[in-house]
Amino acid sequence: MIASFEYRTDTIAISPSGRHTVEYPLLIHPQIEFIYIESGSAICSVDNYEKTLHAGNMVIVFPYIPHRYKFIDAEYCMVMFDPNLCPDFTKEIRGCKPKYPFIAGESVKKLNDVLKKAHEARKSHTELGDKITKGYINVLVGEALRSLNFIENKNENGDVLARILKYCSENFKNDISVESLAKTVGISQKYCSNVISSRLGQNFREYINTLRMFEAIKLLRSTEHPITYIALEVGYKNQSTFNRVFLERYGVTPSEYRKTKLNLI
Repeated sequence: MIASFEYRTDTIAISPSGRHTVEYPLLIHPQIEFIYIESGSAICSVDNYEKTLHAGNMVIVFPYIPHRYKFIDAEYCMVMFDPNLCPDFTKEIRGCKPKYPFIAGESVKKLNDVLKKAHEARKSHTELGDKITKGYINVLVGEALRSLNFIENKNENGDVLARILKYCSENFKNDISVESLAKTVGISQKYCSNVISSRLGQNFREYINTLRMFEAIKLLRSTEHPITYIALEVGYKNQSTFNRVFLERYGVTPSEYRKTKLNLI
C-alpha cells in the first residue's frame, strides 16, 4: 500500500491523553517521531518491519520512513517534531535511520524518561515550556544516536520528495497533472516521475487516486453526504469514474462500503 503524506504546520506535536483504539493508514512525513507504549498494545509497521508493541516498548520513526499504527486500547506517549529543532544533529538525522525501529529493555528507560519530560513541558503551552521541550528533544535525539544502532539512510531526494508530497496533499482535489507538479516544484517532469515511482511505488496518477480514496473513505465513514457529492468533493468529475476507481481498488462500491464500513485503509 502506498503511503500518504502527512503535512503538519506545527513544529512539535504530542499525543492526546487517555486510552485509544485507533488505526492510522500508511504515512510518510518529514518529522521524527518517538512513541512509548504506556499500556495496551499497538501493531506498528515501520519501513520493512512489523511488530506488536506492548507496555514498555518504544518505536522511533525517522523522516520519510513509511509507517502505520493500530493502537488497541492503548495509552501512549508520543512526541513528533521537526528535525530542524536539532541543528547540531542535522548531518546524522539526514544521513541515517535506526537499524531496527522497535526498542525494548534497558535502552528504553533513559529514552522514555526524556520523552516524558518533553511531553510534559509541551503540555504547558507556554513560551518557556516550548523552549524546555526543544531542549529535551535535543537530549532525546542525542541519547538515541548514542545508544542505538543506526544505518545509512540513502535518501538523496528527500527534500524534493517533501515538496512533491506537500503539493499533492494540498491539491489532489484539483485537476492537477505531473506537468503542473514538476513546474511548481521546479524540476523536470522526468525527474518528478522518477522520484514518485521510486519512492512511492506508484505513478503520479495512481498516487493522486490514493489520496482521493483516503479522503473518500473518511467522508463515507463520517458523513451522510450523497456519493455524488463525495465524488466531486475529492476531485472526480463524475460519480461513474469515482465508482470505477473505488471498485477496482477495494472490491466493493462506495455504497456497499458505506453499509459495511470495512477496514479498507
